[in-house]
Amino acid sequence: VGYIRVSSQEQVDLGVSLERQEAMIREFAKSKGWADLEIISDKGLSGFKDDRPGFCELQGLCLSGRVSAVIVADLSRLSRSVRSTLAFIEDVLNKGGIDFISLSQNIDTSTPIGKMFLMFSSMMAQFYRDDISYKTKTAIAHKRKNGEKIGRHVEFGFSADSDGKLTANRKEQEIIELIVRLRQGGQTLQSIAIELMRLQ
Repeated sequence: VGYIRVSSQEQVDLGVSLERQEAMIREFAKSKGWADLEIISDKGLSGFKDDRPGFCELQGLCLSGRVSAVIVADLSRLSRSVRSTLAFIEDVLNKGGIDFISLSQNIDTSTPIGKMFLMFSSMMAQFYRDDISYKTKTAIAHKRKNGEKIGRHVEFGFSADSDGKLTANRKEQEIIELIVRLRQGGQTLQSIAIELMRLQ
């Protein structure tokens, strides 16, 4: 069984396509003389989600005992989580005596070296994800500290100049102060909303 996946963001940023992954898998299967190849796909779904329809179907097929090998174009197509990847391999593939092949990393779990490299590659995939998350959070914190706009929308209570620098919007700040004051005075959100509509 060949498993292919792509998320919408990856299609935009990297040009990764389901067609390219499938072509790689079919070419490999042909070189092995495997004619009974089935392709399962998940389109526009994150590799962090374990409840992907195609991935669930893949697990079901493996557990049914009708699969001898699972092939992916790249390890990250299977999952972006080390825990999820290793759980799938240990709980599903190994128990069923099913080989796992990742073409980009040249992983073949029918060999001891392939098993070792698989674990290392899974760890690197998660490191890449954590590193991006850390850099994103750091960049946002830096922008916040320097009073810069974050994202496309300007936070209520502020205005942004052409360089993205934020300055307090006095009118909106007064509305925020009013909301806080009314809330601290015991008013409900509904009554506060009515008061704000009256002020318009």
